[in-house]
Amino acid sequence: MFDSKSHLMFAGGAGWPMQNDGLLANTYRSLDSAAGCGATFDDPMDDIINSYREIALRMSVEEAANMAREGKQISQNIEFASELVTVQYGLSVPNLAVAVVVSLIGPIATLGLFWGWWRLGRPFSMSPLEIANAFKPAAGEQHPQAEPVSIILSMANGNATADELVKEIKRGGQGMPSDPRVQYGVVAGAECLLMAVTTSQGGVVRLPRSGERL
Repeated sequence: MFDSKSHLMFAGGAGWPMQNDGLLANTYRSLDSAAGCGATFDDPMDDIINSYREIALRMSVEEAANMAREGKQISQNIEFASELVTVQYGLSVPNLAVAVVVSLIGPIATLGLFWGWWRLGRPFSMSPLEIANAFKPAAGEQHPQAEPVSIILSMANGNATADELVKEIKRGGQGMPSDPRVQYGVVAGAECLLMAVTTSQGGVVRLPRSGERL
């Protein structure tokens, strides 16, 4: 398979012709080299060894196939050693503990500032009067149609209790024909829901109508 020959001869006026016989002589002759005595060949040894390996592999496959057809054992045990490189991190427990403590100092110190946020600082109830007083409009922002309740609440203290607000409403409604009362509904002409002061005869506040947009 690898037998090859190359003949170099003198041909007079024709110079030095070269005759190659076989695969290697024709395949590995360097075309970049000069003709005649200056001709060179590349090293075919790597390809020859690879060809031997391919032949050996094909022979082993064929032999295994023959053994399988004959019912012979074709498996074998091969011992090998493998290596695996992994990254491992060391842990310093004291340094970790210090880092955790330092990290928790900030949130704990901040939480201390919010302690007691649920305390209003005075007695309070869920009375609608107290809620209305807490959300009363600022001075100069009252709705013209809600003037009665706006004026009364604007004169009341922001921390007034429900009883104090009732007294304030009574004082503010002294000019009304009957005892004043607080009613939540549609204030006449305001087109919105408000809490206003009215009397038992009504007229200032009415109930919303079906389909009315406020």
